[in-house]
Amino acid sequence: STHNTRIERLWVEVGTQFARQWRAFFIQLEDTYLLDRKNPHHLWLIQAVFLRPLQNDCQAFQMNWNHKGISGVLTHGQSPVDMRFLGGIAQGVYVDHDGNDYQDIDPQLLELHLGVDQPAGADKSFGSGDSDSDSASETDSNSSAGSDTSSLEIPLNMQGNFADNFLHHPVRTPRVLNPFTPAGEAKFFQQLNNVRNAGVIPEGYGCAPGEDSQFNILGHIPFGRSRFMDIPLPQQIWEPRVVEWIQALEGYMYMKEGQ
Repeated sequence: STHNTRIERLWVEVGTQFARQWRAFFIQLEDTYLLDRKNPHHLWLIQAVFLRPLQNDCQAFQMNWNHKGISGVLTHGQSPVDMRFLGGIAQGVYVDHDGNDYQDIDPQLLELHLGVDQPAGADKSFGSGDSDSDSASETDSNSSAGSDTSSLEIPLNMQGNFADNFLHHPVRTPRVLNPFTPAGEAKFFQQLNNVRNAGVIPEGYGCAPGEDSQFNILGHIPFGRSRFMDIPLPQQIWEPRVVEWIQALEGYMYMKEGQ
């Protein structure tokens, strides 16, 4: 976004409140704790270990953001939660009884692809003398015309309707690959839980008792082309996550060596 200041502010808040810390943490894992971001197995481990706490941070941010008041003549300092509540009282609450969620789809698209064709003779008054044969022939012609329309035209039409909303080429995402079979994955998580419950900390990473800690409470992320931004990483929050990473990494390497 280059003009939507509210969206720009939202992304700044996302970064300052939790996203920058996670990025600095992952960079430190890469610099110090053997994370290889080009290894699809390591990316799978990252998701397996940190996806839930990352989602928790996203949900906490969402809750805090939606309780912030919005300045303006129309909002009067109300938060999104306030406006949703008052709107539900004044206008009612949308309920989809069919179990299908269409409220975010353009109504014209719904009419185009899910609407009902006008019945034959509907534009004519009743009793105009139309015979049953005329109606039948008109219906047959409509059905034959519809049969000529390829089912591929629907997604193509939708693609054309939304083309103006996508001005960039698709972003290539890193490859993530599960290193285990279903049985191996279950065994991996079982062993990982046993290690965590026993409080076992692998040696050689600076986290085990008696080792000099290598954890840096001041992380960094790239800023611009050649500068870096210092990001505080409170030790009581982030060092236990380092331990979770090395426990998972050691378990992964142990199982791969045994295969």
